[in-house]
Amino acid sequence: MKGTPKKKCLLFRVRHGKIPDAKLVVLDGWLADNDGALVELWAQRCATRHSDAQRAYWFGVVVPAVASATGYTFDEAHDALMWECWPEGRRELKLLDGGAVYAVRATFTTLSTTEVSELMERAWRLAAETLGLYIDSPDEYREARNEHRP
Repeated sequence: MKGTPKKKCLLFRVRHGKIPDAKLVVLDGWLADNDGALVELWAQRCATRHSDAQRAYWFGVVVPAVASATGYTFDEAHDALMWECWPEGRRELKLLDGGAVYAVRATFTTLSTTEVSELMERAWRLAAETLGLYIDSPDEYREARNEHRP
C-alpha cells in the first residue's frame, strides 16, 4: 500500500452498460494495492464533453497538419498545440516529498464542445500566424473529401 496513490480517477465511456475491460484491469490493480483498506467508490456522469467529430478532426487533421509543417512527431505537435492554445488548462503540481514544482498541460479529453471549438480557432490562428499554414475548417475538409455531415 505504501507508494500507492490515495485516489484513483478513471474516465471512460460506458459500453453496453459495462465498464471497459482495460479500465477494470486498472481498477483491480489499484484495489489490490489497497487490500484491507476501507475505500469509497462512487460514479458520476461527466459533463458534456466534446463530440466524436471534433476529436476526429483535431487528431486527424489539425495535429497532423502542424506535425507535418514543423517536423514534430504527432505527439509533440499535439503537446505544443495544447500548451500554446489552451493555457487555461495548465496547472502546477508539487511533488509530495516537497520537491520540485512542475507544470502540467490541459488534456483534450476534458474539454467541452465549446472549449474545443475555441481551441481549434486558436490553433488555426497560431498555424497561420507562425507557420504560414492554412488548415481547412471541418466543413471545408468534409467538402474536399465529398463527405456529408450526419
